[in-house]
Amino acid sequence: MKKSICIVILFFVVFCAGVIFAEDVQTNESTVKVSSSAICTSVSERMPEGINNEFSADVEKIYYWTKIDNAQGQKIKHVWKKGDTVLSEVELSINSPSYRTWSSKTIYSDIKGQITISVIDESGKVIKEEGFTIK
Repeated sequence: MKKSICIVILFFVVFCAGVIFAEDVQTNESTVKVSSSAICTSVSERMPEGINNEFSADVEKIYYWTKIDNAQGQKIKHVWKKGDTVLSEVELSINSPSYRTWSSKTIYSDIKGQITISVIDESGKVIKEEGFTIK
């Protein structure tokens, strides 16, 4: 009898731990989505132009264009990095359920190599990361 009670209690504890863990995983997942993105040389009429992932050193400015879903009333960040060094951090307000927004970085002659851009939601979660190269 005691063995049966112990097995029932053990099953209940394992079951409850599984439910708690599953709820924790769901709450850590961001509802904010990047449905489209582009690294480009300009933005015209809210759309990216000159899309590429490699740019020459004589380019003056690079834009990171994103279409953000499920973030109305929130803010996101575009964080531009070269290695571990943050080059720029741009906070962007999202004003509708599906919103096109962008940030830009002036490219100076000493910036060459791989650059990474991260999209970060209000909770600090990285929801998208991509990069490009300055040659």
